[in-house]
Amino acid sequence: MVRRLPFFFLSSLLLLTFVGCGVPYSAVGKSGGSGGHKTDPMGNDQFEITYVSNREGGQSSARMQDLTLLRAAEVALEYGYTHFVVEDAFESVQTKWKMKSTTTPISGGGLGGGGLGGGGATIGGGSGGITLGGGSGGVGLGSSGGMGGMGSSGRGGMITSSSPVPVAIPELSIRIRGYRGVPTSAYQGELYDAARLRDILATQYGIKIEDNSRPVQRQQPKYQVIE
Repeated sequence: MVRRLPFFFLSSLLLLTFVGCGVPYSAVGKSGGSGGHKTDPMGNDQFEITYVSNREGGQSSARMQDLTLLRAAEVALEYGYTHFVVEDAFESVQTKWKMKSTTTPISGGGLGGGGLGGGGATIGGGSGGITLGGGSGGVGLGSSGGMGGMGSSGRGGMITSSSPVPVAIPELSIRIRGYRGVPTSAYQGELYDAARLRDILATQYGIKIEDNSRPVQRQQPKYQVIE
């Protein structure tokens, strides 16, 4: 999904304060992570600057937006431009898969017991002072039943499993056009002084910038000859 952004959000970025360090400032893949910036020259003094987050979420953060502008300023200076115009800006989301672990508890076994049995009593008759029934007999006590066994109890545990889940990784892209000096013709978008913007954002985020700027080719003034 691609979401086009209005130009004015870029011009307000200079007023933002420092926020979390979720996005590294380096080229994609250089710092060992998945985040970072990449630059695609498009010809006719145009470039596309893309910043890929290394955090999950559907939208770019304020820091990510700032660092995209910082990279745009660097690119403009590296190609010998003093100013650049942000002609377009848009967000997209790429879906990546990551392994997610889940832990499930296992309950323990129950306690089981046997039954208790009792024997019956028999009274028989016989000759004597008191006769109960016929024949001689004694008193007999049936054997008592035994006690049943005790069931074993089990201990609970945990089972951990892993499965792939989709995550949304935001990307922010801006398309810029470089100018040598303040443009005198009409342009569409936000105009930035590349060196000034680079210094402000690099200082704000504590980023050390290597100066790879090409010699700036200043526009020569045009004189009209009157005879």
